[in-house]
Amino acid sequence: MKELKPCPFCGGEAKLCTDRPIGVSPCMIKPHVECTECTASMYASSAIQVIEAWNRRVTDERNCD
Repeated sequence: MKELKPCPFCGGEAKLCTDRPIGVSPCMIKPHVECTECTASMYASSAIQVIEAWNRRVTDERNCD
């Protein structure tokens, strides 16, 4: 699994959350990445999708020549 980049807002450490609270149906929980500092978060349908989305930065798509 890919490593998470720091939070794009505050630079804090990010963590992948895939566990579900007791009593919540598995189909209602989506994997998400959350910043441990500012609590910014992002959800997606799978862990791979949310990691790729979290790690995407605007500068990745621009050519800075």
